[in-house]
Amino acid sequence: MTELSAEIAEHDVVMKTLEPMDATRKCFRLVGEVLVERTVGEVLPAVKKNRDNLESFVQSLQASAEQQETELADFQAKYKIRIVREDEEESDDRKQEMTVQKPGSNQGVLVSK
Repeated sequence: MTELSAEIAEHDVVMKTLEPMDATRKCFRLVGEVLVERTVGEVLPAVKKNRDNLESFVQSLQASAEQQETELADFQAKYKIRIVREDEEESDDRKQEMTVQKPGSNQGVLVSK
């Protein structure tokens, strides 16, 4: 999504550059790997359309991601699933090591004189 947002920003820059120019002025547009000669009047609407399509696609991706996040959170809450990260796992291991006692460590020796 970040790359698509960067492309939208690039389209904005191109549109800002082309808008003040005369519609009959010659310009070049890269379509795939082919450089095509067109006029500003032909290129500007195409760039606007591409930008609008990219923006709607990014919005749909964001909506889909938000929906999946809520579904995942609901699933985790329903089945009481907890994600254990590495730092939490290490601290759990340390707690277990401390609670597990070595044999003979609780045996006290009483010596009388």
